Amino acid sequence: MLSSPHAYLGILSFLTMSCLPPPADLEKRDGAASPDARPDARPDARLDALPSPDGGLCEGLPTGGRCQGNELLGCDPLLGPSLRDCSAEGAACLSGDGAPPRCGPLPATCSELQTGSLCAGDRLYLCHGGWLRHIPCDALGGRCSSDGSSPGCAPREGGDLSVTGLVTRDHREAGPEGLGPLVSAPAEGVTVTLLAAEDQRPLALATTDAEGRFTLTYDPGPLAAELVLRVITLCADERHRLWVTDAADAAYAFESAPFPAGTDPPHIHVAESDASGAFHIYEALRGLQGEAEKYLAFALPPVRAIWEPGVLPASGTSFSRYPPTILVSGAPADPDEFDSSVLGHEFGHYLLWVASRDDSPGGPHDGSPTDPRLAWSEGAATWVGLGLLGQELYVDTMATGALVKDPEELGAMADPLGGLGQPLSENLVLQLLWDMTDPASGTDPAPGPEDPMSAPPCDLFDVLTGYLPSEGLLDRGVVGVDLVDFLDGWICRGHGDIPGLTTLLAGAGFPYDFDGPAPPCPKPSAQVELDLRVEEDSGALRVALTLWSPQDIPESLVHLVLPLTAREPHRARREMAPIEARSPTLVSWILPPGWDPPWVAAGIEFPSGRLGMQHASAFAARRMPPPPGHRIMSLGGLLRLRLSGS
Repeated sequence: MLSSPHAYLGILSFLTMSCLPPPADLEKRDGAASPDARPDARPDARLDALPSPDGGLCEGLPTGGRCQGNELLGCDPLLGPSLRDCSAEGAACLSGDGAPPRCGPLPATCSELQTGSLCAGDRLYLCHGGWLRHIPCDALGGRCSSDGSSPGCAPREGGDLSVTGLVTRDHREAGPEGLGPLVSAPAEGVTVTLLAAEDQRPLALATTDAEGRFTLTYDPGPLAAELVLRVITLCADERHRLWVTDAADAAYAFESAPFPAGTDPPHIHVAESDASGAFHIYEALRGLQGEAEKYLAFALPPVRAIWEPGVLPASGTSFSRYPPTILVSGAPADPDEFDSSVLGHEFGHYLLWVASRDDSPGGPHDGSPTDPRLAWSEGAATWVGLGLLGQELYVDTMATGALVKDPEELGAMADPLGGLGQPLSENLVLQLLWDMTDPASGTDPAPGPEDPMSAPPCDLFDVLTGYLPSEGLLDRGVVGVDLVDFLDGWICRGHGDIPGLTTLLAGAGFPYDFDGPAPPCPKPSAQVELDLRVEEDSGALRVALTLWSPQDIPESLVHLVLPLTAREPHRARREMAPIEARSPTLVSWILPPGWDPPWVAAGIEFPSGRLGMQHASAFAARRMPPPPGHRIMSLGGLLRLRLSGS
């Protein structure tokens, strides 16, 4: 777990310019978990709802057919449309994994999700750091669709009535003097579900736009005399996989008062007392995810944040690797739910872990020279976060004011005689990355002697995702990714401007030797799969981790991580005997009597030749009792809601 005492700073304004995407997709880390319950059959369209064949027997039906709920609509060129009920065969209608729609078994491991996600009936299956999870799109009032760029929850088709509304939230602006007063802001990008008030039957699904507005089209049915709206800090459409929860894994939700069917609802406003901070965290991370994917050739895996009002995680605001999770402080002395700079830094750690490579040992960091791997991780994470946010200052608010710093005034220096592996400041990493992309502006009209480079940010992202996790990584400097390896990748990937880079490095006093590897720099392949389970064993809980690798792993380190407590997360580490290729290896832990954590996580780290240290993780969920004073609702699969409302 990488702590973030916020002693870092950053400023970056990304150029708006055309960037070629980096090379092919990274292979995702795989794992396994117990399969979820089989989805119920609930067809959204019957066979007779297909278009008339006057333009052809299969007019309107995609090649290979289409899943409608748990039914497979197909077409024979001679006989015309056909309907097949997959649930009658004990199967689900599967689509979205690169194969034609078909009836088949539910996925049981992350490795079965070749494209990272899959529609099984109206449930979306996805992998979160080795944890196979599903989202019941039908429980949100939608359907699982694979018609877009990737599978996701989408609105249902058809409907005779529509509802138009507006969702806003309480917001506090983070500024140099601290958090500002409460203002009303649009709740952008949140999931909105329309339900029948009488029986909580989901009718329609929508997502709010940048102004917080939405429109739902629905069929009310015989019971829907009154309706309610529910807004949720969860998104699982074809572009985003994101959720913000409390420590019990319940997403934040706000429910409107009932209103008559056929009328528009009242304005929905989420107050600070109703956890509007969770909605800001959600909005900030959703924006960061969308901006990051502009620079990547692949979709990012899911990102999750945990936050509770008044609660300080044991490590403060931080990033947890197993599974990838951002922990956000809600403590009155240092609340971070409205601090976009802090959230952006933690998102930077997430991106480095899931899409690049991060070998940071963790630990305190305050800008003074430290382990080069820690300095690289902290400086690069701040560069990523502030750049994607488009912020020019780093602002971390506290109850007594704010920490505001300007990287133009950092002045961090290395020792010209200290060698490649010398201790470094995270501020030096940050200022070098910023200076490499320093654009012309009103106060800095053109690159000059102090700013000799103006590279597009996509070139830096290409190094982050195209070289650092690749087989071409030579791993110089210290063992593990550091500034030296990034500079090697800049040259190896052919991004040029060596004179400008030389000037920057000389100004910072870093003695880089320009002796890195030559191209090409290929991508790595997945190395290990994990299956994590929690079982009863003689009155105690047994955590069982099964490891499988296509190649021998001579040495590795296995981690067991349990939830945060009032002190620190419980961790257990174990050095492993060699893992034989294609031979499952079992590792298990017996928890002390009375321990029943809401979740457990496990990970493995191991060296792999020129790839350096590799890692994979798995996660298994259990449930905590509902927090007092809140209504908890389970919709199945991933969806567990912490409800408040008018």
